Amino acid sequence: MKITKRQLRRIIREASIQGPDLTRGKDNVTAGRPASDFASSKEWAQQFSDPTRIIYVQPMLYGGVSIEHEVKGELYLGDMIKSLIEAGKTDFFHDALGLDELMNAHNKGVQGGMENWDSDVFEQYYSVDVDKMIELYAKKNQLHVVDVPMGGE
Repeated sequence: MKITKRQLRRIIREASIQGPDLTRGKDNVTAGRPASDFASSKEWAQQFSDPTRIIYVQPMLYGGVSIEHEVKGELYLGDMIKSLIEAGKTDFFHDALGLDELMNAHNKGVQGGMENWDSDVFEQYYSVDVDKMIELYAKKNQLHVVDVPMGGE
């Protein structure tokens, strides 16, 4: 019997849901809220049993990150950043100059706009704190962030 990556993730996720005692680290934060904020472990488990609320973040070998939504598939940093900027959330830049340069390049249509850029570009050239941006995006969209080690499935 073959098991797909998605099925394996779901099996691991279901096996690892234990309740509010798992509050160590970024893996166990839902929409910016620690598990202890939930009224019960049942409510906490229900939050994670919905696959539409999970994104997987994996560092890539040559820099940048790969982000995959449990249901929708791959997410692109450019789309995520654009949605945060449109919502007025820009505090994930290390400095204001990075935001100005990013918007200028995007408005000029460099490489088809930020939606098409490689993920390593944002941190290297535009002063984006990618970890903070992912956390803000997850909080805004009520998502749970699961870090996947490099090379992990």
